[in-house]
Amino acid sequence: MRIDLPHLYRANPKAFVAAGALIAACFAVLIVKGLAGTSSGHAQLAAHTRPAATTSTTTTSAEADGVTTPNANYHPSYATSVPSSTLDQSIASEVGASGSQAAALEGLSLPAPAWTTAYPEVAASATSSEAGYAVAFLVELLDRNYSTQSRPDLGRWLAAESADEMFPGVPAEAGDHALYGELMDPAVLGDPVTAVPNAAEWAADAKAGGTQHVYDLFANPDPTWAEGESKGFTSPDPLMGVEDVTGVIRTTTGRKTRTQHFAAEVLLGSALHHPGYGSWGLGQWEVN
Repeated sequence: MRIDLPHLYRANPKAFVAAGALIAACFAVLIVKGLAGTSSGHAQLAAHTRPAATTSTTTTSAEADGVTTPNANYHPSYATSVPSSTLDQSIASEVGASGSQAAALEGLSLPAPAWTTAYPEVAASATSSEAGYAVAFLVELLDRNYSTQSRPDLGRWLAAESADEMFPGVPAEAGDHALYGELMDPAVLGDPVTAVPNAAEWAADAKAGGTQHVYDLFANPDPTWAEGESKGFTSPDPLMGVEDVTGVIRTTTGRKTRTQHFAAEVLLGSALHHPGYGSWGLGQWEVN
C-alpha cells in the first residue's frame, strides 16, 4: 500500500508509534492509515535530500513599509549522516511514492517570507526551546485583530517561520511548503480543518471588528512522538519534535464574546530562515 502524502505523524500519530512496535517485533511495518485521498499512478518522487547546510547568524533588512526580510544566505544545519533505523527504512519504502498532494505542495506558490509590524519575528529568546517556541508560535498565529492585521501578512509570516518536514520520502520542496499549505491553503492536503479562516471569512470578521486572543497556554513534549523516537525513528534535522499545547481562546465580535479551550500539536524543526526552532505543521487542532 502506498500513502498519498507522508504526513505520518500529523495524519495519525498512533500509527507512527505502532509502526515502530511492529518493526521491533518482526522487522516489518505496515502503515495502515495516511491522509484521505490516496491516489495511484503517480510517478515516484525523489527521496528528501539536501546539501550540507551552513550555519550563520541571521540578519534582516528593514524596508520603508515596515517589512523585514530574512537573510537570503541563511541555511539551517542538518546532520550530514544519521543512523538509518529499520523504522526509517520502512517508512521510506512505504511513502516513497508520494502522490497528488505532495505534487500540489511542491507547486504551491508561497509569498516571499517576511515579518511585518503586525506579524513580527518570534523573539530570539523563544527559538532555543521547544516549549518556548511552540507557545510563542501559537500566540503569534492565533492572536489577531482582523481589521488591523491582514491574511496575506500572516502568510508571509508563516513562510518566514517555516521549518522543513523531514520525513523519509517527503520531497524537499513539499516539506518546505508544508506549514503554509496546511494553514493557508488546506485544500491542497484535502483537510478543511485549519486554525486560519479563509479569505472570505477573514474579510467578514474584519468588517465586523472581530478580534481573537489566546492565553493560559501550556506546552509539554508529545508522548507519542517520544515513543516513536524510542522505537528508532531518526531524522537529519536535530530539532525535529512535537509539543502538545493547550490554552484558552477568546473571540469577540461586536458585543459578543465567546471563550473556548483549544489544543494542538506544534510540529517543530530547524527554522528555514532564522536560527533555532521553526514549525512544519499544526496537528490535532481542536477547539471546544
